[in-house]
Amino acid sequence: MCRKLLVLMALMCVAGAAQAGFMVWNIQQDLQVVLDPGASVTVSLFNPFLPPGSGSIEDLDVDLIITTTNNGTNHWADLDIDLEHVNTGTVVRLFNFVTSANSGGLLDVIFDDEAGTSIQTQSGGGTTVGSFSPFEALSAFDGELWGGTWDLTFADQTGFTNESLLIQWSLHAQIPEPGTIALMGLGLLGFAARRRV
Repeated sequence: MCRKLLVLMALMCVAGAAQAGFMVWNIQQDLQVVLDPGASVTVSLFNPFLPPGSGSIEDLDVDLIITTTNNGTNHWADLDIDLEHVNTGTVVRLFNFVTSANSGGLLDVIFDDEAGTSIQTQSGGGTTVGSFSPFEALSAFDGELWGGTWDLTFADQTGFTNESLLIQWSLHAQIPEPGTIALMGLGLLGFAARRRV
């Protein structure tokens, strides 16, 4: 009877693991980087943290803040913005150059595949805040390990005398929870089997 109870508990644990949720891991970089006209700038984040379990990405979002410089300009619509996972070579374009007519303003956005509005529709100038889907899907990183080096590259496509100021960017990765419940279930199964012997 006791062995049957242990087996039942173990099966419940394993089944519970199948229903396990996710943890959100974040890395952030605060900086003051001027994005000069006609130039290409790359900033890097090294993530030494490998979550327990698989450490593979289920969902990835990117938070980005670009503001005006001292001369009052912020021509972020002049830019191509690419995110690369250096360890795998996967590159996703977050924003694709649209126009050189952007009049400036704060850009404080989250690139999220599930967002309903594309960032490509937000290049008219002024303040842009909220969640937007990127030019290319961030799901290209799904299944890759979360740890390693991430590069964010800004390439100005106009060469006009307009500049922007990058002050912060961050990554938010959804990672499966560790299979501790499943491990406990397997341990109970092993204990039940031992008692049976």
